[in-house]
Amino acid sequence: MTTQDVAGLAQAAVPSVGRRAWSALLPASARVSAVGLLRGPNVAIVSRAVVTRSPAAVARMLRRLSSARLARLDVAALGHSSVGPGKAHAVWSAGSWVGQVSVLGAGRVGAALARSAAAAVRARIQATLAKTAWDKVLDQVRPDGGVSVSTALQAFSLAIARLPGVRVPAGPVGPIPDGTLAINWVLSKFAQLSPAQRAAVTKALDGLHGTPQHVFRRLADLSPVCEKSGDWKQDATDQQMAEQEASDLTSKLNLPLTLTLCVGVGTTVSPTAFAETEVLNASGDWQTGPAADCWITVNPGLKKTGVYLREILAHEVFHCYQGQIADLPYSWILPEWVSEGGANWAACNVVPGALPDKAWTGYLKSPTQRLFERSYDALGFFSLLSQHGIDVWSRWPAIILAARTASFPAYANAVGAEEETILSDWATSYAQDASRGADWDVAGPCKPADTNTPPAPASVANGSVFKLVAPTWTVALVTPFSSADVIRVEVGSGSHVRLSSADPKLDERLVPGEFDYCTSPQGNCSCPGGEKLDRINPDGGTLIALTGGPTGAEATVTGMSLGDFCNHSAGSCSLLSAKQVRVVLGLANAVVLDTPVYSSPTDPYVNFGCEMGAWNGLKPTSAAQVLQRARSGKAAQVAYETWVQGTGRNAGEWPAEFQQLAQAFSQGVIPNLSAPGPASRFSPAPFGYAVAGVTTKLGPPYVGLTFAGACWWSYSTLSATCLGDWEATRKPVVAHLTKLAAIAIPNSLG
Repeated sequence: MTTQDVAGLAQAAVPSVGRRAWSALLPASARVSAVGLLRGPNVAIVSRAVVTRSPAAVARMLRRLSSARLARLDVAALGHSSVGPGKAHAVWSAGSWVGQVSVLGAGRVGAALARSAAAAVRARIQATLAKTAWDKVLDQVRPDGGVSVSTALQAFSLAIARLPGVRVPAGPVGPIPDGTLAINWVLSKFAQLSPAQRAAVTKALDGLHGTPQHVFRRLADLSPVCEKSGDWKQDATDQQMAEQEASDLTSKLNLPLTLTLCVGVGTTVSPTAFAETEVLNASGDWQTGPAADCWITVNPGLKKTGVYLREILAHEVFHCYQGQIADLPYSWILPEWVSEGGANWAACNVVPGALPDKAWTGYLKSPTQRLFERSYDALGFFSLLSQHGIDVWSRWPAIILAARTASFPAYANAVGAEEETILSDWATSYAQDASRGADWDVAGPCKPADTNTPPAPASVANGSVFKLVAPTWTVALVTPFSSADVIRVEVGSGSHVRLSSADPKLDERLVPGEFDYCTSPQGNCSCPGGEKLDRINPDGGTLIALTGGPTGAEATVTGMSLGDFCNHSAGSCSLLSAKQVRVVLGLANAVVLDTPVYSSPTDPYVNFGCEMGAWNGLKPTSAAQVLQRARSGKAAQVAYETWVQGTGRNAGEWPAEFQQLAQAFSQGVIPNLSAPGPASRFSPAPFGYAVAGVTTKLGPPYVGLTFAGACWWSYSTLSATCLGDWEATRKPVVAHLTKLAAIAIPNSLG
């Protein structure tokens, strides 16, 4: 188990007595056993696993354990440490592995959390057991998409031909649909190979496409006939099929294939790869351009037929286009998420009725793998772009050219102007739950029927605080199991986070700021004088999705009792919520921008303030976008600040400061507002307190915006509250300010 298994719980050492108690329970057929422990505030999760020759029998035995026996196992694993109320258990099995998860102290959500944690452990075991030697080589790709010399040699030895001095990963090799990746990697490291390895690579490649002294001749009105000095032989049937795929790809890309296409069988027959592609110049050399020829070698020992063969050839022909666009020597140094992921995506989208591709499963079952570390499974990312209306075909030339230098420029050309939409919905697509909305699923040709991966379960209790993180170019999908009354999700700067509750139904994009939700069993979370919080499912029906993207994403999740929540809110943004602001202003989205709280015994007064932004459409990402949206009436900002008499040594100065504030607004002066235009006074609704207000049209660079501000104060308590509203000039800012004040003033001065 790791700390990512159940967010908010830290990995802890299991006492030796806990391991002995587990081993003593197991039958003689068990070969390997393990115990893991995660701890949090009053919550603990114990995970036990075993490898056995009798998995069904062991699973039955674990399900039939008495409560007393389970309790002894748990106490031994915990070391007699106390936890909160509630115990729940779940058993899982995967192949020869059997396991049990105990959840202690999670209260009413314990059973659901145990099932979710068991599903997550089982999924990881299954993914590990399914890894082939080829998969283990692909796992060695670096975060930037590059590989080491060792990785390149291992890939070539597995896919093309064994090389001297190379040890490949243990386990079955597994199917390798395309050996082009292995060829590209070893060519990119060719200068760093030993003389014996270079000679072996050259010999193997000559067997694939023939020695450099090959020639081409084209007969009238016929496809090119490929000849060379060697034993490579053109296959007329495969050549014709490949040319048809080239014609179809030309229509999609709006770009003709200018390289001479040769499809056949070579003397080097890989035992594992279905086919390989090499792009060469007119002299048969791969080191210098311009690219002239594209050789596709099909493995006769692994020959496929029908649609499967069409997919393989379409994949290989797309490599020809990549070589033509990138040119030599760049075609063999393209990052594999572009090269192989792109070829997979293209084949699936150009061949009618394309068959399921296991690369989809690899993509959806590895949310923590960085985009630039991917290869064939990057087809899932390109499918996400297609699902959001991006014409990926038209962007391929720019993507491939940009990939000659690095992965990030290729990504930038892939997402284009739609980047914010993609970052918002990238993580959500891993949920594979269309019932939550189209954004919570991803579809595309070649996708198998069952690709679900359980989200990581997160235990939330009153008083718990933990951080969710999606590193750059990864995603995180978490389901909270809450015994708390209120969950607060605080989204970090620049993060893209989204929350969905199945029942009650809720779907929100969470921009940087704080968002509070009710998970109380009473079903009602509201503070005196405050709004009622939206309720979300507390026991597995809620998902929090984080998209790492170029900067990473993080969110802090806090569980609070209702009493603590109301007390915490009293000194910060409790007068107005983001939801109230967006409803009053008639804008779709709103978020807390700033919540400064100042309180010190030496201050002459105590004040706290809050700023909120609201907008329609995609979130503004720059100051220029904010201004443009605000001028067009699609964005606004609201702020308030309150003052109360302090208790420190300078508290006596507050009455004078209070009088100055009241006098300024009464005279139409706006404190702390830079470069205002001429102010006009108006009389806001008094709500039983002294009041003054002003409006002004703002000057450069805020031309087109109007500010309305008002202060209310109470002489009996020496307290004051001021509200401000910045909106487009044609908007009813005074009316909006009055509606907001009707909510805030009774709460602050009443």
